Formats: sequence, structure tokens, C-alpha cells
Amino acid sequence: MTTETHVQAIQLRPERAEEYLRHHAEPWPEVVAALRSAGFHDYTIHYLPEAGLLVQRFSITSDDPAAALRRVSEAPEMQPWLRLMTGCQTPIEGHASWAPMREAFRLD
Repeated sequence: MTTETHVQAIQLRPERAEEYLRHHAEPWPEVVAALRSAGFHDYTIHYLPEAGLLVQRFSITSDDPAAALRRVSEAPEMQPWLRLMTGCQTPIEGHASWAPMREAFRLD
């Protein structure tokens, strides 16, 4: 088993912020189940309203973390959720979706 940690950023459309936050306050059970079954854990999303910025951090433990990411994004039960959330977001320039962030410091 391998564990990978990902940190990514995206812009949140100001006119859809309340909707996005409401959905994440009570995520759909099938979405949570799909994430857990793919090996996702320690998943957080942070919001900086002044900048309209979302930053997500999650870990995946799997024999093949890249395949686990693909499975989640392609899972039929995830499609309505992903369409809804994508409508609330604006990718950062130069990125198609969530932009990967480079680690600048770590204290273990």
C-alpha cells in the first residue's frame, strides 16, 4: 500500500459560494462512501473568502493511488456531485481544474 497526499487550489465563484459551502456542510452519503472506498482520508477543504480561494488537502492510501483518483472521478455516483461542484468553481489560470500546489515547508 502507498499513501499519497495532495494539496490543490481553485477559485470559488462568489455568487455560488453559499451553495458550495452548504453542500459541503452536508455532503451526499454516496460521495463520502465513494471517497472512502477509494482510500481517501484526512480530507479537508479550506476557504479564504476574501480571495475566493479553496484549498483542499487529502491523502489516498491504495495499491495504486493514481488509479484510485481515476475511479473516484469516473464513478457514476460521483458525476452529479462533480457537475454541481464544477459549476461553483473557476480554475486558476493555466489549469483545467484544481491546481496542484508545491510544498514549500514541512514540520513533522
